[in-house]
Amino acid sequence: MVGKARSSNFTLSEKLDLLKLVKPYVKILEEHTNKHSVIVEKNRCWDIIAVNYNAIGVDRPPRTAQGLRTLYKRLKEYAKQELLLQKETQSDFKSNISEPTKKVMELIPQISSFCLVRDRNHIQSSANVDEETQAGASSLQVMLDHHPVAITEEVKQEEDIKPPPLEKRDGLKRRQQLEEELLRAKIEVEKLKAIRLQHDLPEYNSL
Repeated sequence: MVGKARSSNFTLSEKLDLLKLVKPYVKILEEHTNKHSVIVEKNRCWDIIAVNYNAIGVDRPPRTAQGLRTLYKRLKEYAKQELLLQKETQSDFKSNISEPTKKVMELIPQISSFCLVRDRNHIQSSANVDEETQAGASSLQVMLDHHPVAITEEVKQEEDIKPPPLEKRDGLKRRQQLEEELLRAKIEVEKLKAIRLQHDLPEYNSL
């Protein structure tokens, strides 16, 4: 039994042409709902897009509406990965971002907001930690005010089991190294995700 032939990869110009053809219908295509009428309308839009796409040039392999739909989805996913990678590495945004990702951002401006949301969540988490730290410090001060003798005795008892200053410094240094390694590992994971997205997904290798 002969297997189904794999369609050729999309070129950069083909991807940009698709995004250009999607533009008039992006409002419908990006409406996230399970309503039957909307689903029917989306399918109709993709049929029109496929007809217009295949009419652009006879030298290109014909593409189905489903194939173009899948490519559009992958272009959006790749844009998210690329934006996240840019954010993690703090690279120059304008010079390093790919052309398809720029076009996706023009079509769907809110696609870049997930980085901002991620930052806001991180800031909020840091603020919560600061509040908890301040609350803990306040509680400790209250304990010192009410039970200074008991606290002093406990501190003296703990002095016997505390590590020497040198060991403490080494421990802090090791912790800092581990945190730096963890950050680098996270960045590498995001890079690998982007590479995997390029190589593992059909019709997506040339991104």
